[in-house]
Amino acid sequence: MPRLRALLLTVVAVAATAVGPVRAADPLFLVAGRADGALVHVTLVGRVAYTREVIPAPPSIYHAPTQAVGTRISFTAHTDTQSADRYDVGVADAESNEHRRLTRDGRSAHLLLSPDGRWRYVLTMGRYGALTSLVRTDAAGRNRKALVPARRTARGDVRLSGTALSPDGRTIYLARTVPGTPSAIYAVDTTTGRLRALPVPRTYGFVYNVAISPDGRMLAISYAPTTNFETTEVAVVRLDGSLVQRFEATSNVTASAFTPSGLGVVLTRELLLLDHHLAGLSIGDLTTGAVQPVAGSAGLFHAIPIR
Repeated sequence: MPRLRALLLTVVAVAATAVGPVRAADPLFLVAGRADGALVHVTLVGRVAYTREVIPAPPSIYHAPTQAVGTRISFTAHTDTQSADRYDVGVADAESNEHRRLTRDGRSAHLLLSPDGRWRYVLTMGRYGALTSLVRTDAAGRNRKALVPARRTARGDVRLSGTALSPDGRTIYLARTVPGTPSAIYAVDTTTGRLRALPVPRTYGFVYNVAISPDGRMLAISYAPTTNFETTEVAVVRLDGSLVQRFEATSNVTASAFTPSGLGVVLTRELLLLDHHLAGLSIGDLTTGAVQPVAGSAGLFHAIPIR
């Protein structure tokens, strides 16, 4: 299970949708992964979560949401088998509970959909299980183009992680890690594949998740300062690299999304611990840095807002 969570952290990324601020009488709707493998719909009233299943927990399959476009959810399905780990992507509707896989290759580990529905963007795995390329196809899975081709150095594969799509669909933000060096974050043009390095400090170590704000002006970067993942932290930065807020914890913390108002981030705590029931959601305030736990969210991780 710890290995599964570490893998899920490297493949999951999110784009939040813009609606009004959350109040006690104005519930926030999210979709989240659950530690037993289910995908669940979450109604957050104040700081209390109420859940129902979208995809039940099938044996040996774990689902993690990656993006929401309206009520349509992109997800990654991880099948944990004795012979090999397999990853495929699919779509689900959070209202009707309808869902289907889009790939069956076992190497597609993260899916983003363009706002107009014309394009799919998928992170794919190399021979040794690392995410190594970013591929674009049309909505039917045809006309394949490698926006970021796989690259291998003498020390191993260059790893990709943490993709997030800008609200206008023109840019994908991702972390790129050359073996033996800290992660760098790039803006990728979704038409040409051109990479532009962002001026983000390299002191973040290994970046495993990137979330983008509803206005496209900030990134929430989840990172492990060291390679053993004993601690993980979150830094919210502007696109020029300047720090907005940092969230640290005595245990691990991951940012899966900004809140719809853009004033906070949805956090998962203790995701990497052996006891998965300690996982749960919190809301981090960008102004004060305060973190408020969400009651009723035990076992949930990587929640993203939906309309």
